[in-house]
Amino acid sequence: MKILHIIQDMNIGGAQRVLYNIVKRMDEFNHYILTYQICEEYEMWLSQLKNVKVILISDMGVFVRAIRELDYDIVHYHWWPGMKVMGTVFEKKGVPIVFSLQEQVVPPKINAYYVAGSKNNYKYLYEIPEDRKKYIYFGIDPDLFPVNTRSEIDETEVYLGRVSTIIPTKIPRNLIETLSKITIKNFKYSIYGIGDKEVIERLEKEISQYKLDDRVFIINDSFVNDKYQMIDIFLYWLEDGEEEAFGLVFLEALASKCIVVTKRVGAADEVIIDGENGFLFDSEDEVDGILHRIISNPALQKKIKENGLYTVHEKLTLEHFVKEYRDLYEGLKFETKK
Repeated sequence: MKILHIIQDMNIGGAQRVLYNIVKRMDEFNHYILTYQICEEYEMWLSQLKNVKVILISDMGVFVRAIRELDYDIVHYHWWPGMKVMGTVFEKKGVPIVFSLQEQVVPPKINAYYVAGSKNNYKYLYEIPEDRKKYIYFGIDPDLFPVNTRSEIDETEVYLGRVSTIIPTKIPRNLIETLSKITIKNFKYSIYGIGDKEVIERLEKEISQYKLDDRVFIINDSFVNDKYQMIDIFLYWLEDGEEEAFGLVFLEALASKCIVVTKRVGAADEVIIDGENGFLFDSEDEVDGILHRIISNPALQKKIKENGLYTVHEKLTLEHFVKEYRDLYEGLKFETKK
């Protein structure tokens, strides 16, 4: 079977991680990936897979020619914000479509099979017939994420941080302001990832404005798997009104034995149970108190880390979601081509 995967870019991010895990774990299929850009990390990883061909799109002409001329059995839309899905082209070819809903919007109605990666996103599929939609929660390969080996966090030095694409929807406007209110004496906060130049420039300006140049750092790097091990407390949240499709970064942080502190926004509470495997807050004013609570209690630190590892290894590994997608592909291949 040949699968055509369409994604705007193969930079770091949850949708990209899901796509990579699908093509790596489903080596019995051949996969094409259409994308405008690819970061060094994924370029290296994908080049090692014999069943995958990456096609870089320079313009819409290349895109249209590719979807018309390539031979494939199923097309899978992973993430292409702002672009109208060209369902009619695939209908004429008689090719079944899988549409993974990554954005918090009502998707275009086409003859597709819709997948939501979170219960939070599933609500946007209310117009889709029950037999044409599915909820598949995601998972990760914990072995890809080296573990933070610090046995205890104390005020000697506290390493806070986040790993995410540095784009407006991922970086809350009050991030630096909130960090300026943390009263822990010796904390450092690192922002790992790649992203928009304008967002990075705004963050750098705010870091200087709040006199946090020696505490807050932006590490613009597409190789992020090993960055979690340098973070004690994964302090991550989204702007009010933004919703995470599932939040693979939470799983990756838990697998690395980071303590996750995040806002109760979107699908965060589908992974994090407050006080058990991480911490949830409703207002940024709670962050400082939560951090002091963690640092002052070594027994609590141990409990949260152990429960976090259990959450990933026992409930949210790759096997589940890869099997679900494989079953979906296998079922769709029997849909008759026109």
